[in-house]
Amino acid sequence: MLKLVKLTKEHIQNIDTEFTFNKSYRDDMCVQAVNGYAALKGNDPIAIAGINSLWDGVAEGWIVIGKQSKSHRFAIAKTVKLMLQQMINDNNLFRLQASVCLKDEKAIRFTQWLNFTEEGIMRKFGPDGTDYMRYAWVK
Repeated sequence: MLKLVKLTKEHIQNIDTEFTFNKSYRDDMCVQAVNGYAALKGNDPIAIAGINSLWDGVAEGWIVIGKQSKSHRFAIAKTVKLMLQQMINDNNLFRLQASVCLKDEKAIRFTQWLNFTEEGIMRKFGPDGTDYMRYAWVK
């Protein structure tokens, strides 16, 4: 069973991922006000999600899925959907946007499953010059 808790800096620092999630990226995320949720298995974060407010009603969202999620795919998907709805409600959002790397087909499918809509390609947006797609959920 997964437990949903308020996100802390420790969750960001301790989530174990299959992809390179550099300490500098984690530190940057922790510098900003931590506004989000973590899905825990025991005390281990296996998914984290948060938002950065741009202005009242509008925020940029992000999700990090941990290595342990493979054995909990359905539960993770439902939990992340719950996390997003809770952040939308907590922050009275009418728009939540996200950027997804065009090379990450799983992330694209997951973002679309979460009812986000494509808005356009962001050329050379990634830190390595890769293209990203802007997605948005709008109330």
